[in-house]
Amino acid sequence: MSFVISKLNRLPSLPFRKNWQKFQVGGTIKTDKARAMAKPVEILLVEDNAGDILLVRQALADEQFPINLHVAMDGKQAVQILAARQFQPDLVILDLNIPKISGLSVLECSQASIPVVVFSSSNSPQDRQCAFELGAKDFVQKPTDLTVYGQVVSQMVRNWALPQAPAS
Repeated sequence: MSFVISKLNRLPSLPFRKNWQKFQVGGTIKTDKARAMAKPVEILLVEDNAGDILLVRQALADEQFPINLHVAMDGKQAVQILAARQFQPDLVILDLNIPKISGLSVLECSQASIPVVVFSSSNSPQDRQCAFELGAKDFVQKPTDLTVYGQVVSQMVRNWALPQAPAS
C-alpha cells in the first residue's frame, strides 16, 4: 500500500474544481497512423477518485498521439457534458461507482454512437451484464498493479478511440 501512495505522490497535481476538467495529454505525433490523425483523440473520463484520475492521465501522457482528456467528477456532470455536446468524445471511460448519478444511469443516457467502456473495480456479474445490456462496448475491471493499470488504459484507448485503418 505504501508503494501506491508514494507512486501517487510523484504524479502531477490535479486541480479540483466543481466543474469538469480538460487536460491535454499524450506526446508528440511520431507514428504514421498518428500523423494521419487531424485532431486529438477526445476522451471523457467519468471518475471521482483522484488517484484513478492521476493514473489515467499518466498512462495517456505516454501515448504518441495527442489526447484531450475531459474529466467529469460525478454522474450529473457526465450527463450534462454529454447533453451539451460541447465536444464529441471518441471514447467515454466510465466508472460505475460515482456520486450523484450512478454509472449505469450515465450509460443509459449516453449516445449509441459514442463507445463507452466501463472501467470499474466491480467484479459483479450483474454489473457486467447490465452494462452490456445498456450499450457498453467493454467492461474492464480496474487492475491493482500500477504497470498493468497503465497498459489497460492505453489498450482501451487504442481499441475504442482511434480510427481504424481501412482494410487492404
